[in-house]
Amino acid sequence: MLEKYAELIIKQGVNLQVGQELLIDASIDSYQLVRLLTKKAYEVGAKDVIVNYRDEEVTRLRYQYCSQEHFETVPLYIQELRNQYAARHAALVSIESSDPELLKDIDPIKIQTWSKAVRQACQPFYDALDLGVNRWCIVAAPSVGWANKVFPEMSDKEAVEALWKAIF
Repeated sequence: MLEKYAELIIKQGVNLQVGQELLIDASIDSYQLVRLLTKKAYEVGAKDVIVNYRDEEVTRLRYQYCSQEHFETVPLYIQELRNQYAARHAALVSIESSDPELLKDIDPIKIQTWSKAVRQACQPFYDALDLGVNRWCIVAAPSVGWANKVFPEMSDKEAVEALWKAIF
């Protein structure tokens, strides 16, 4: 089922074209899906696949320990990554799997400040998505935290399997 899901995402979700680049934004927990997406993308003729992994625990620690001022500036490498791939009409697959409780106790002003700064610094990237210039698709993959929230009566493994079944 995971292989069929990956094929659906590549062929229908972003309708990846021969010679097109693909940017995948995903949690490290989604590595199996990322690997399949990468394989499917190359099989349909992707020029290149670029993976941007996130670690939600590290993200939480960053919000917890960095000052609000830290979130006002976006590093150049993030701006260049997003804006350059947008200019080259790369497709984007964003895999959502984050634990809904992960940032529960984090100052919302820090999150808002970072979101606003990224949106401004990467305006060409977001414009290309918002205006339909570049293809994009948001898909789901389970994490233990998310699975436990949906299926609290199950073990971690059972909950993740049940959430995969629900997604499929």
